[in-house]
Amino acid sequence: MKLSSFLLAGIGLASWAEAAPTILSRETTPSLFARARDEAIYKFIRDWTGYSNVQADQKIVEAYDKAVKIEPENFAQKEQVMWPPLAVGGSFGLEVLSWLKRTGDRASVIEVGAFFAPDTRWLAYKGIDPKRLVATNLKDGVFDIAFNFWKDEKKLEKGNFHAPFDLTDGSNVKKLEESANTLLATNVLHLFNLDKQKEMASNMLRLMKRGGPARMYIQGMGLHDGRDVGSRYVHSDKTTDAMWNEILKSDHWNDKVKSSVVKTTFNNQPTPDRNIPGGMRPGYLTTRVFVDFK
Repeated sequence: MKLSSFLLAGIGLASWAEAAPTILSRETTPSLFARARDEAIYKFIRDWTGYSNVQADQKIVEAYDKAVKIEPENFAQKEQVMWPPLAVGGSFGLEVLSWLKRTGDRASVIEVGAFFAPDTRWLAYKGIDPKRLVATNLKDGVFDIAFNFWKDEKKLEKGNFHAPFDLTDGSNVKKLEESANTLLATNVLHLFNLDKQKEMASNMLRLMKRGGPARMYIQGMGLHDGRDVGSRYVHSDKTTDAMWNEILKSDHWNDKVKSSVVKTTFNNQPTPDRNIPGGMRPGYLTTRVFVDFK
């Protein structure tokens, strides 16, 4: 995998040796990309919180152990709960930042199903006005743990963090309807069955501002063939695109949309694994839903 210029920015070879990550990389011999990725994340955590790498490792585990008691269905690995997906993706983060800067006064972001809201914090770290950043979470209590970990109540607008917030609850959605031109959702939709996903996807569109362009960036598990996995539905790239296009062309949305583009790609491909049901370990999908609203 190509090492992006974003991950290299501000990271010298000496700093890798001095601040060798411990919890983030699971590889026995981390690749060049993994080392740079991990150090980029640690640098963000160090700059934002003042923790050393060792302190960060300890506090990540402490925060995670408290939060999963509230929200056990969030099965992200301990070392990943503080990963800002925008930072991990390299050029992906630069794409979102560039988009927000181009939209000027219209720029506003909502991170749904945010858990510890790392992307919200990373955007503030990168200079986006905290007043324009909103985060939601399914259950109450997790954001308090997050603020305690990140130590940033004075840096962010705490009133912009909404929980409990259920994307299938119309009254919740109405509170933030048409509030943002950018939506971020990581590890959210694939936790639900297909009908619920369609309902949630439509409600995500309700959160977007009208009268101009809006962008949604959705990430989650993916398989080469979309199918039910237990009580959940795990998409392929093709079934993800089909779901979003079906919603956008529905009677409810068709007359509200000038044009739209949906594109889903695999960040990581699914891989064979005889130890899990179905024999295939899911990969990871990124979906871009770009809509120009009337």
